This record gives sequence, structure tokens and C-alpha cells, in this order.
Amino acid sequence: MTLPREGFDKLSGERVTAGRMEVGCYEYRMIAFPSGSSKK
Repeated sequence: MTLPREGFDKLSGERVTAGRMEVGCYEYRMIAFPSGSSKK
């Protein structure tokens, strides 16, 4: 899959970078993207 921007893997707690991400068979990822609305 391709991630549009940097985020955090909620299952592992790791930071993931934007771009291509390999996900294996029966592997689950839950990526959280920080919202830009908190910036002033």
C-alpha cells in the first residue's frame, strides 16, 4: 500500500514514513495520521 503522509502504527507504536509500505498476508496495520487542525 502507499501512505500519503507520515503517521503512527497504532499496533506497534512505530512511526511510519510516507510512501510505499509492504504488508504481508494476514498482517494488520492501523495507521493514525496526525490532524493538521491543531496547528495555529
